[in-house]
Amino acid sequence: MQGYGEGSRQGEPNRVVAVDIATFLEEEGFREVECTEEEYYDEFGGFHELPRYESVVCYQKEYEWGTATITKSDLELDEYLDDVTVYLNVDLPTTVMRIIDGSLDYPELDDAYEDLVDASFKQGFSLFSGATPDDYNVELDCKRDELESYIKNLTQYVKDYVEYLGRVAEELLGKHKPDELGAVACEKCGATLKRYGYGYHLEEHEVEEAEEELAAVEEAIEEFKLPERSRYPLAYKHFEAKIRELINAKILPLYKDLGGEVNRRIGEERGVKGEYTLNLKQFLYYFRDAVELIAANVPRELRGDFVEKYTNIRGVLSQSAYEKLLRLLYEENTGKIEEALGEGVEYSFSVGLKRKRGNYYVRLYANGGQIAYLRVDARLREKIRRVVGDRLVEPERIEETAEKLYDQTIRLLTEEKSGNLELGSGKP
Repeated sequence: MQGYGEGSRQGEPNRVVAVDIATFLEEEGFREVECTEEEYYDEFGGFHELPRYESVVCYQKEYEWGTATITKSDLELDEYLDDVTVYLNVDLPTTVMRIIDGSLDYPELDDAYEDLVDASFKQGFSLFSGATPDDYNVELDCKRDELESYIKNLTQYVKDYVEYLGRVAEELLGKHKPDELGAVACEKCGATLKRYGYGYHLEEHEVEEAEEELAAVEEAIEEFKLPERSRYPLAYKHFEAKIRELINAKILPLYKDLGGEVNRRIGEERGVKGEYTLNLKQFLYYFRDAVELIAANVPRELRGDFVEKYTNIRGVLSQSAYEKLLRLLYEENTGKIEEALGEGVEYSFSVGLKRKRGNYYVRLYANGGQIAYLRVDARLREKIRRVVGDRLVEPERIEETAEKLYDQTIRLLTEEKSGNLELGSGKP
């Protein structure tokens, strides 16, 4: 490792073989965690520009300076790769963060950032951030046969690196943007500090204020009162996950019985009509009373968690319809139910036929406007039924309308093949 020879062992290092790495890491305080990995190649070896994300096993340890993460797959590739990457999430000095954060806004800090990356690389570290396999801002490539030495001396390596990088960053600020080293006084507490740290100092004040708001929020929740987001903006900005956890533990259970009533109404209808998966319009048609029951009794902020935790609605709806319902429930009232149902709207459907490059296509119209362009194939009846089902809700009407449109299409297709139809006809 460049720059930190004091941590290396003398003589030939003992190779840590793959089967022993897990035991060694556990002895050093690492634990197995589930992380995420980007995969750009499919099972056939084809490359895709947009990756898919897969769950992977990692070894991770928390230190006083941050965390270190190693993917299990990296450790199993010892016959192919000489290095193992350790992903570090390090508390970097303010000078370093100022250059990183300001590099997008100031050309001079962008130049400083390039110099900082070079300085980091010379010390054996890559100043690079990412979110896979876990959040990190520094990469350290270790020689595989020296992994034990790297891990045992990691804290010293990181401390020396951070101290060095902080010094370099301050020198680069003085070189590329010297005004960052000027003194400023804090408008909140009067403290004097260098300009590069002023923004971060104000953020600390904001967090302190957020903690004060959080105390008030916790008190309200303890009294079974739902805290208003507009009244405690900083608390929600910095501690929303914690607030939601507290609300779900203290207030949400008050609505458990209501969830039972919603499930009863859904269960009765399903008992009559059997199991099915509905789109949103169909769900609102059958279970509008259940939706209105939720909207009338559950605070808007709790409706999503209420539906998820205490109802069986997810099992009735398709995934896209479920997400639409949650958005609908987040509205201030149920006024958009009529809009989602399309109440008062009568549909007049028709079809037109088109031939293109040897294939036939159906233009499907509703009230004179095209709503679908479908290729004629063995699945045509199913595709027409699905399009019609997005606008109608009663199963009988959907089935009847879809069959009529399918029959019209077959008739047009037969006439066209007989040479008696001008292509494109059928549109009202």
